Amino acid sequence: MLGRARGGAPGPVQAFLDRGADFIVERALPDLVRRMNALTKEPLIDEAALRGEIVARDREIANSFTKDLQVTAMRGARKYLGDRLIRTAAPHRLLDPKAGPLIAVRLSILTRKTLGGLETDLSSRVLTDGGAPLPGVYAAGEAAGFGAAGCTATVRWRAPSSAVACSPAVRRAGRRPGRWPDGGGPRRGWRIQPFLFPP
Repeated sequence: MLGRARGGAPGPVQAFLDRGADFIVERALPDLVRRMNALTKEPLIDEAALRGEIVARDREIANSFTKDLQVTAMRGARKYLGDRLIRTAAPHRLLDPKAGPLIAVRLSILTRKTLGGLETDLSSRVLTDGGAPLPGVYAAGEAAGFGAAGCTATVRWRAPSSAVACSPAVRRAGRRPGRWPDGGGPRRGWRIQPFLFPP
């Protein structure tokens, strides 16, 4: 803990900076952008556009009345002494030469997990292999591969939240005209996995 309070990058972080294949460390923004584009082998980053974003962010750091949510959250976290000492860096302008090097990290998108499930459209209708809706068949929640992450793209990780997150999709399915074969309600023994809500 004393080492963290002294400042500087922790050992594991410094090892990534020194030897990480996806980490780029440079003092000047043009050099950083050049190496970022070289790493991806595509000119994905425009220096002028990136500089504009950084300058706008640095301007908010200097504004004590900023409405920038990230800057406000960082300042709020630093009001707690423990976070101020070992968890959050002192606010500074990114392009301040005295603030240290610029660091870029190439990110890779990956899937945390998959629950499998049935492919559905935005009305919770189950789709066939050809992409057409399967008449009269609807799915939501884990049956549609969403699980606790929610049908509404909300971030929920606990099972009790699944019902809340999936209810809009299930309601949409239940309110569709002609959702039951005879136009009536669900029959005993019918089930929409995992949740069934009255229309």
